[in-house]
Amino acid sequence: MVQQATTNQGAVTLNAKHDFDFSLDNCNFTKNERAINIDVQEGGSGSIIVRSSHFTQNKAWGPGGGIHLYQVSGHTTLNIKDTTFNSNTALGLTDKAQQMEQDFGNGTLRRVYIELSKISGSGGAIALNVKDKGTCTATIQQCKFQGNTAENYGGSIYVTSGVTTTLNNNEFYNVDGISSLIRPTIGDIIESMGNIIVMNSDFNVTSAQGDTPIFSYRADRDDAFLQTDEMSFVCPKGYEADQVLSTVKSQARPQPIETLLLYCRPCSEGTYSLEFGKIRLTKDKGVVHENSRTCKRK
Repeated sequence: MVQQATTNQGAVTLNAKHDFDFSLDNCNFTKNERAINIDVQEGGSGSIIVRSSHFTQNKAWGPGGGIHLYQVSGHTTLNIKDTTFNSNTALGLTDKAQQMEQDFGNGTLRRVYIELSKISGSGGAIALNVKDKGTCTATIQQCKFQGNTAENYGGSIYVTSGVTTTLNNNEFYNVDGISSLIRPTIGDIIESMGNIIVMNSDFNVTSAQGDTPIFSYRADRDDAFLQTDEMSFVCPKGYEADQVLSTVKSQARPQPIETLLLYCRPCSEGTYSLEFGKIRLTKDKGVVHENSRTCKRK
């Protein structure tokens, strides 16, 4: 267990080839090049607990500016509670490669970074990257995410298939578009291809790109699922909340959701709004319970 630690010079790295238990309590991670990196190899399984901690302005060249889990096989249980993630960033490696080219010319080191540049920056605060032989159960509760961003997918959280994520009683605020010019192409707050359960959580959009979904769930496997229980989604004034929802054809009722994309779209030409666009989703597994159409004709 790590308690009451503060770091702004280096990351915590865990390379697990056997069973492990790892916990952090009341720690501060500020301006690191990735705060926590967990690499679980063949034969490794265990648990990770993060409580009452703060991740601020950490940056990764690759996935997970705050926390990155790479799981090859086995099972990891991740619990994060009462923790804040503020202004963390995940970048691709293209800029780093260009810097290496300038510093070192055409040497081997530069070529290595060119290859690494193919890894996209996803999950500004948290990236959970699980391969075919691995599984992960993640519970994130009573946490606050504000101003996190990524160059590719998932401004706050990015998860692959093989992960079951429960979000319970969290607050999310995306990047405001002023403090950072870096924005995800998909999932301004969340991008999930694995199972996801959202309970009593609020998604607050401070600035929106109309064509970029704020919340993105895209099932990557036939057994993937999405469940919602009191999920509030609020757009800025002058924007209307919108959703793209598709289901899997099956005998199940309700039918499993294959895709759920939530957008904040600007009012179209000739219309306006002085209100916040809103969507609220409940236990009906993604079916809109309340969708406030705010744009009106002038």
